[in-house]
Formats: sequence, structure tokens, C-alpha cells
Amino acid sequence: MEILSNVIIKTLGASITTTDEHHSKTCYSFIELSDGRIFKNVEISHALQRGLDESINEGIPVELHIFSNNESKPTLGIIAIRGQDGRLFAQEIPELPLVVKYLPISLLVAGVFLLPIFGIGIVAFWLSWKANKVVKLAKEMRSYTKSLPNAILV
Repeated sequence: MEILSNVIIKTLGASITTTDEHHSKTCYSFIELSDGRIFKNVEISHALQRGLDESINEGIPVELHIFSNNESKPTLGIIAIRGQDGRLFAQEIPELPLVVKYLPISLLVAGVFLLPIFGIGIVAFWLSWKANKVVKLAKEMRSYTKSLPNAILV
């Protein structure tokens, strides 16, 4: 988790917007700040997009709350943004369904039983490890956004 205070967004790279029935997000190839720092592969929820647009169009400094997925191909996610008016908008992250919470454990158990069958258990262990990382990241992001004082969840 990183908080970038009082930054002005200078340039937004090429973007791809994806939408499903509940959520819309934009992934930028890069974001360049006025101080010269460049962040690659940055995702932002459509609900938080207004703060970025104001910063780049009007040169208004903003505060960005950035979360990283710590993968081999890292993607940064902007999960909260504070504009010049002082209001903090944060992305509301829903509670994970019970099935998803216990997916890593069930894959681990399946891996134990499938290990003797041509090494299929190793694949189940790997999937369990990946699923555990995703569940942990989602829990961390949810607890962080819930802990922000006076945040408006969108």
C-alpha cells in the first residue's frame, strides 16, 4: 500500500476499459506524475475516474492510494483518491463469498489426494497457492478501504 500525496497527474497512457454488469474499470498502460515518476499497468474503478480527470485537465493536486498485487507482472490499483476539496473517495470492495474464501483450502486437500495421479496434485497445490494470494489481497484491500476515516465509498 502506498499513499502519494499532493501529486499532479501529467500524462495518462493508452487505456482499456472493461465493464461487466456490476463493475467498470480502466487499465492504463502508464501514469506519469508531474514529479517525473511513472507507474505502469495502473487500474482504476470507473467511480474514481473523475478525480484523475480533474487532476490531468486542471492541474489539481490529488492524493492517490495505490495497492499492488505483487505479481511477476505487477498491476497497481488506485483504490482511493482525495481531491482538492478534501473529500476522500474509496472503492467499495464487497465481502468475498464463502465459497471463494475456502477455495485455497479445498484445492490444497484435493492436491493431497491427487498427488499420486500423474502429479495432478502439484497443479492443485499451485492453484491453491495462487487462490490464497488473491483471497489475501482482496481481504487486505477491503480492510484498508473500510479503515479510511471519513471515506466516501463508491
